[in-house]
Amino acid sequence: MKRANIPKPYILVGHSFGGNNIQLYAATYPDEVLGMVLVDSSHEGQEKRLPPHPIMNLVQMRQSSEDMAFKEAYGIGCFMTHMYLRAKLTSLPKEMQDTHRSLSSTQKHCSTVSAESELFSESFKQLAAIDRSIIKNKPCFIISAGCETDLSSFGITREQQESYRSELLAWKSAWDDLQEDLVSKFPGARHIIAEKSEHQIHWSQPEVIVQAVKELIEESKRS
Repeated sequence: MKRANIPKPYILVGHSFGGNNIQLYAATYPDEVLGMVLVDSSHEGQEKRLPPHPIMNLVQMRQSSEDMAFKEAYGIGCFMTHMYLRAKLTSLPKEMQDTHRSLSSTQKHCSTVSAESELFSESFKQLAAIDRSIIKNKPCFIISAGCETDLSSFGITREQQESYRSELLAWKSAWDDLQEDLVSKFPGARHIIAEKSEHQIHWSQPEVIVQAVKELIEESKRS
């Protein structure tokens, strides 16, 4: 940011695991952060409180490093990623869809995602250890997904999804509870449910995120 000559303070937007990162950044450099937008953000307690999700079994994200390396070598993870993106990126311009799929379906990308997932636990511990009094009063929007995961993106038929129904409902209920708990950590936060979105809110309802950023900007001008 310094090299790009972008003046602080910043409005940070973090999706999923990125929500962990921006909270940790804000707690470390509070004077540099004007506000935050947490987009279906991860929660430091999710490893203990979330039940298994069928999608994890499908994309093999909870296997050992050796298993992941084997599958990456044969392109299985990249194939699953490509199939998922092909189904989910339809709201974007075609050129952007093609670029996104190309960049996200490489073995380098899949290996990076695997390496990142191995450090989730460490990141959650770092976030759990922060002094929340430093950031709890920061202007904040928390945007949560309103829809369950559609497993058809992974080649699962509607009929087959019924066998996962109870697991999906249990996971979504637990995730919603975590989102509510996240809201409680920021007393002044505004909680928005993106009713038409699954986890990737920035693909299906980007305008909700853009509006939150605009409101934070306007508030900063008035203060």
